[in-house]
Amino acid sequence: MGVGFNNVKYKEEVTTKKGTHVESEAISTDAYYITGGLVRLNDRYDFSYDLASTLYPNDIDEDVYINGVYQTNKADILLNNMTFLLHYKLTDMYRVVGGMQYLLNTYKRFDFLSDPTQGVVEERSASLVFNCGYWYESSTAAVDGLRITAKALIGLPVWQKTTNTNITAVDFSDAGGYNAQLSLWFSYTVFPGLEVGLGGGFDYMYREGGGPKTTTINGVERNIYWPENSTETLYGVVSVTWNFR
Repeated sequence: MGVGFNNVKYKEEVTTKKGTHVESEAISTDAYYITGGLVRLNDRYDFSYDLASTLYPNDIDEDVYINGVYQTNKADILLNNMTFLLHYKLTDMYRVVGGMQYLLNTYKRFDFLSDPTQGVVEERSASLVFNCGYWYESSTAAVDGLRITAKALIGLPVWQKTTNTNITAVDFSDAGGYNAQLSLWFSYTVFPGLEVGLGGGFDYMYREGGGPKTTTINGVERNIYWPENSTETLYGVVSVTWNFR
């Protein structure tokens, strides 16, 4: 398991049917937690799981441009994901991996400069992603000396649901987009069965967005959009690893 920090950049962009162009960007650095394990199944296959989450999101400024006119509001970003992979071992060091990842990202906005009466608006975006890629494991965990772990994954969403508390009657389920992950870990055995290390990585999530969807709010028909969006996450942690074998 590891504890450290992540830096998240979230961007949105949409052009409505009426020609209004909206783009925004928010950047947050928060405490971050990751845990997981690697389980040996047999000589040919292993199984791994990783669970990661923002520990406490900070309040940040979101920069918004509507047809080039600047506005701002406060925001916070909370990221959670679970990754499960089956490893096919070409050798103990070199592996081809594939599996599923579940992501739940929450974006809260409040203190709107353009509308002080707005209150808090929360957007929840969940994805189920099929991942495949490459995994390098230089040696068995916590046995002797330095161990290096690296992985590169590419993922395609197979299910998506995004909702907004401001417009509960509408949700978006289009799963267009992709995910990518890179990570590198250096660990050193303190004594057999226990190692400490440093790890870091970069995750990228892109979604095409969706809409317009038409709904009626307070008797007025409105077009609702989910903007094209991307989430970039750069993280670094201090880690501890146990080998229970």
